[in-house]
Amino acid sequence: IDKGAQRETEPACIGDSADGRTRGNRKLFANGLDADLSELIAHIGSKLFFAVRTRQSCADVLRGMIDYVVYLFGILSVFFFHEKAILLLKMCHNYTIIRRKIAIEFKEIYAGESYTLAIDKEERLWSWGYNVTGQLGDGTKVDRTNPLKIKEENKFIKVSAGEYHVMAIDEEGNLWTWGRNNYGQLGDGTLIDKTFPIQIIKERKFVQISAGNYYSMAIDKEGNLWTWGWNYYGQLGDGTKNDRNIPAIVKTEKKFIQLVSEGYGGLAIDEEGKLWTWGRNDEGQLGDGTNEEKLKPVQVATTIQFTQISAAGSHCMAIDEKGNLWTWGKNDRGQLGDGTKSDKSLPIKIKPEIQFIEISAGRDHCLAIDSEKKLWVWGANYEGQLGDGTKNDKVVPVKIMSETQFIGISAGNRHGFALGVNGKIYGFGNNYYGQLGDETTTDRLIPVQIN
Repeated sequence: IDKGAQRETEPACIGDSADGRTRGNRKLFANGLDADLSELIAHIGSKLFFAVRTRQSCADVLRGMIDYVVYLFGILSVFFFHEKAILLLKMCHNYTIIRRKIAIEFKEIYAGESYTLAIDKEERLWSWGYNVTGQLGDGTKVDRTNPLKIKEENKFIKVSAGEYHVMAIDEEGNLWTWGRNNYGQLGDGTLIDKTFPIQIIKERKFVQISAGNYYSMAIDKEGNLWTWGWNYYGQLGDGTKNDRNIPAIVKTEKKFIQLVSEGYGGLAIDEEGKLWTWGRNDEGQLGDGTNEEKLKPVQVATTIQFTQISAAGSHCMAIDEKGNLWTWGKNDRGQLGDGTKSDKSLPIKIKPEIQFIEISAGRDHCLAIDSEKKLWVWGANYEGQLGDGTKNDKVVPVKIMSETQFIGISAGNRHGFALGVNGKIYGFGNNYYGQLGDETTTDRLIPVQIN
């Protein structure tokens, strides 16, 4: 834990250490042997794994292991000794969890399907939220309501959070994957889930990645497009509908600089700024004016040069070289931001009076940052994912937190994040699995700062 760590106003656990550091909250045992057993169990359960995973020094690691054994023994005692369990836990109360808030500044944030990852200014990777298939990469399948550092020996520069799997590129260009692997989306040649990051395609260096729904895409340093995983809709762009658990290069003469998955298809910008799309197209999400799926990349909006793309849930967004914002695809919740709820199979320009520099598409809502670093939101809002204090959908972009400047955004399934120029993360929307990282499972209609 860094030297800037500050002790919490009200410690969360039990007892004090000999060196003066706050170790806990004595009030849990204020009533002695009359303390409520269910409260004890809930307290232990919520803190158990945190005790093992948040140590930075060897001494702290050792103390953490002692904590783990003591609390595990305490929990087991509830079932075997019943009325003696509280006494046993009280006797061991000095072996408690060290828990301090840490001052962290993040530079990147990535919202997935009810879980989240972030890269701090030291290029260390953090994760929190839903963890049913090990997508948090911490070696467990335990949900977390607070950020936890993972793969500490590596520095990361890019992350992509899919539905239940994750891709990441480290500072040397190495590609890592973890989480769900039922269609081979991890690219390791198996169909076995991984709870820790594993390196794949070791002979290549990568610059861009995108994790879709059970499939993956990447661009190497030479501009080659790689795809693997589920291929029911032709989302691998290889001209087939065959799943693949080994990554392969998509055969094309084009070299690409950016790519994104839209759920069941792909979008990519080539080195000339031209946009290519492929895969599922029932909502017009490929932007080619049809509703026919494409098994190979096809060029769309041929007269426009694009600099940035984002897509999710069958709708797409793009910024052109002049800062204009374009949208197309599914529009049942107003996610295209054109004032209607009608699907569009061709790109349309929205909010033409504003220049945009950053975009992020969620399941059925959108976030964007303009040239003055102001935050705009629109689309579905049934879980408060627009952060405007309501649950009303917005069919045109509206500005929120107008007093704050932002440098990064990420729209998840039903939640979203904005990264301020001050390095602080603000989360809003659904929080059922603790994906907002505020140590609660309370939905937030107004952005809350994540510690």
